[in-house]
Amino acid sequence: MRDFAEDLGLSYPILQDTDGSVLRQYLVERETHSTAYPHDWIVGIDGLLVYGSNRYDPVAMQQVVEDELAR
Repeated sequence: MRDFAEDLGLSYPILQDTDGSVLRQYLVERETHSTAYPHDWIVGIDGLLVYGSNRYDPVAMQQVVEDELAR
């Protein structure tokens, strides 16, 4: 995970949810509901889940982050 983050130049914290406790907190029924690994989750500025996907889509993730930062 560390190498992946460094390769992408990521500077924000990345959670490794080894026991699934965070997944259980944010597990909600939604169209993209999946527990496939790896799974990308973005938590909004209000602490609510704003994005979840098991398909790596950097364009979609960037848009979600930009939308949250613009709030």
